[in-house]
Amino acid sequence: MQLAKLIELPNIQLEQRIKEELEANPALEINSDDENGAVDYQEQEQPALDDDRSLDIDDTPTDDDTDYPIYVRSGYYDSGDNREPIFQQETSFRETLIEQLSVTSLSEEERKIAEFIIGNLDSDGYLRRDFMQLSDDLAFRFNIYADIDTVERIVREIQSFEPAGIAAADLQECLLIQIRRKEGATPAIKLAEALLEESFEEFSKRNFPKVIKKLQCSEEELRLAVEEIQKLNPKPGGASEAGDEAQKITPDFIVENMDGHLHLSLNSGEMPDLRLSKHYTDMLEEYMRSGDTARNREALAFVRKNLGDAKSFIDVVRQRNATLIAVMQAILALQKEFFLSNGDESCLKPMILKDIADITGLDISTISRVSNAKHVETWFGIFPLNAFFSGGIENASGEEVSVEEVKKVLRAIIDSEDKSAPYSDEALLGLMQERGYKLARRTVAKYRDSMEIPVARLRREI
Repeated sequence: MQLAKLIELPNIQLEQRIKEELEANPALEINSDDENGAVDYQEQEQPALDDDRSLDIDDTPTDDDTDYPIYVRSGYYDSGDNREPIFQQETSFRETLIEQLSVTSLSEEERKIAEFIIGNLDSDGYLRRDFMQLSDDLAFRFNIYADIDTVERIVREIQSFEPAGIAAADLQECLLIQIRRKEGATPAIKLAEALLEESFEEFSKRNFPKVIKKLQCSEEELRLAVEEIQKLNPKPGGASEAGDEAQKITPDFIVENMDGHLHLSLNSGEMPDLRLSKHYTDMLEEYMRSGDTARNREALAFVRKNLGDAKSFIDVVRQRNATLIAVMQAILALQKEFFLSNGDESCLKPMILKDIADITGLDISTISRVSNAKHVETWFGIFPLNAFFSGGIENASGEEVSVEEVKKVLRAIIDSEDKSAPYSDEALLGLMQERGYKLARRTVAKYRDSMEIPVARLRREI
């Protein structure tokens, strides 16, 4: 059970777990020696997952045993390059808005109201609550009495902040705020504002003939207005929201290309080496040589328990690391072409958990635990392990190709379509079948949706 839990942990969380164990068990200590190495999966044999070279707590230790350091890394870490965690360092859009409050003429109480309103913005920067709700919450929760007019006035003040479009109630208002702040009232910008005010529903449904009729403009004038709208940001808070929830992305594996050979190592970060405490192993030997008294038996039991727990933890961590390496080696073996192609998605082979289980001899549930929440750093980017797993589609030649390859072909077809008459899913199906991919129409729709490509009606342009 402990092994299963540690296998699920990415390295950044394992570091914390090790620190907790070091604090809890005095028989566990950090080993300062550096005897670690990376592994080349093409040359290294599969790690022995049941290897046990550690001290037998039930026997009197020999000098060799007590001096033998039991390494957490077990020879599978890169000794020469401890990679630092990669951070997304961005300021929260809410923090940016609160900073802008300092240059307003709002009173102290009004600033508190403004901060409360900013705190109610969603992750895209929208204010989805009405003014009455905000007024009631201010009264009941903070004993601040602000009528609806006051709340609205402060919301309008916030809407004047950067990024433009913040604190809007909906997409239409968000886009209107931005278009009205555009410099230079060109005919296209004026028409774009009229379109958003008077024909937003028709525009959102891509009913361009109705928009042209309603606004009494030419097709070319509408096209220029739409281009102005497309420059606007529909999620003014989303661009910097990643800063609110950004987590450290510490790759668990590092893969390097050394003259066509893939070199794999676990990323050590700040993870310490562990071994049994020399002081505690000496105590164990001393108590075992002492007389059989009640006091000695009690002390011996205490020392033996701590050493046993420490040994068990070290072995489990070592087993966890060996398991991770075994799984990643198997992934590299099956997806070698993808890595050597510098990340060409068309080179990804169909691969499921069972494929890796068959190679490693591990249970599918173990493969799932390893691949969950782990990342690998390559010379062309950082990837989550589960990105390498996908089913396959049979082409006209009877070969199985990856879903990613099929999606890449589908995207290329859509990118090259005539945007004034985009392909329907039925037409896309025919074009994919012409290229030799055996798909159903619902599969085409599913892949299109997964790539966040809208239906043909919404892809239509002037």
